[in-house]
Amino acid sequence: MNIIETSKELNKKEEYLLTLNRNMISVKDIEDGTKIEFEDYAIYEDINSRGENVEILTILTPSKDVYCTKSSTFKRSFKDMYNMMDGEKFTLIKTSGTTNAGRPYVDCVLDVDSI
Repeated sequence: MNIIETSKELNKKEEYLLTLNRNMISVKDIEDGTKIEFEDYAIYEDINSRGENVEILTILTPSKDVYCTKSSTFKRSFKDMYNMMDGEKFTLIKTSGTTNAGRPYVDCVLDVDSI
């Protein structure tokens, strides 16, 4: 495992929760409309069951739940929000859809009710 970036310097407990935690919740498995309150995040590389390198985004909430995804669409939208908020905490909402090619994807939008 190789940590690529984090929202801050993580202590060992946060690093564990964001990278090795076996109770992570996969974003693809939660319902659309689920709100995720952002506290900290990490992006790291790991090796999947097929031996391939995979880049994973994990989000830690104030209640210490951890959400994870390898979706490039979700990661891009999250990073756009994070960069725009310039260090402010925010809540995002999980969305999903189907591409023109018929493939499912997950995404996120800013929870405007939380700002």
